[in-house]
Amino acid sequence: MDLSLDFNLIFNATIAFLLALSIKLLLDLRLAVYAVKYLHFLPVRSLFREKPPLLKGNWHQTWDVESEKFSQTDSTSSLSKIRQFGHYCYSEFESGSATYVLFAKIDRDQVIGEWFDKKDPLGYSGSLHLIIHSSSKMDGMWIGNSKSIVKVKSGAWTWEKT
Repeated sequence: MDLSLDFNLIFNATIAFLLALSIKLLLDLRLAVYAVKYLHFLPVRSLFREKPPLLKGNWHQTWDVESEKFSQTDSTSSLSKIRQFGHYCYSEFESGSATYVLFAKIDRDQVIGEWFDKKDPLGYSGSLHLIIHSSSKMDGMWIGNSKSIVKVKSGAWTWEKT
């Protein structure tokens, strides 16, 4: 019986473990937005043994708001690409003249997260709660405020896969 150690196997397993641990730490810290944005293509479903609903792809999103700034339909409706990294989602979408970022976590059949102005994260921002009806339709609510108007607003938000 040969009890020799395979150092190559030990090294590879250690590297894989450290990589998975590093990714997990990034996701748990506020750096998760960047991890999902730039590492969404990595196959983490097998690393973490998770199988959340698959939401990645191109979507059409529409949100309702009572505001003079967003009075036209084309300013509250746009195409967006969702990038998914395990249970986490990242998306950028246009609304009016601004680009907004959505960062959320998938929890069973729900998407819960935050959205904010890409150029000014302390500007127009808020949170969201969407229900996943299928892998091609989500709807729910957003809530948020801006630094120019001290009032919390909310409205419906619908996402349909294209």
